[in-house]
Amino acid sequence: MDPDERFNYYRLFVATGPNAAAIFDSVSVGPDTTALYPASLTEGVRYYARVAGSKDGGVTFADVSAFNAGTLIDRTAPNATIVSGPSDGSFIGATDTTFVLSGTDSLTAVAELEYSHRLDGGAWSAYSTVTSAPLAGLTAGPHQFERGCAIARATRTSRPPRARSPWT
Repeated sequence: MDPDERFNYYRLFVATGPNAAAIFDSVSVGPDTTALYPASLTEGVRYYARVAGSKDGGVTFADVSAFNAGTLIDRTAPNATIVSGPSDGSFIGATDTTFVLSGTDSLTAVAELEYSHRLDGGAWSAYSTVTSAPLAGLTAGPHQFERGCAIARATRTSRPPRARSPWT
């Protein structure tokens, strides 16, 4: 339900399924058209929400919205590991090398994970399901390779710390 000038109060309904029988809580939102649900939600569970509007300050509610598509609670970030590539502190004596990445996540299949990487603090690569990170034209001296992992359906706001110590 979109904010509507004819409503002056709202109630948020939270459910474990997209139907009225699955509603387990509701909270008064007041006149605000945005709200944060104040209770803790369980990781791995998909929750659904809908909103009802009131024209009389919350005494009665009408015009209940449809349930949203649901939100899966996933607080555990995926983890990317380096399967192969130069090891910590190693010397490679070449201008090209490749790192191969793999990932894990508590709720997402490996095939749905996306990876990003950067070299020597440069720009991060675009996220992709490609698990190899070829590096070409390396100059002599130490380098630092960093990797990140994300869930394809998620926003990508954080990246894990450096994956390997410098190598040359």
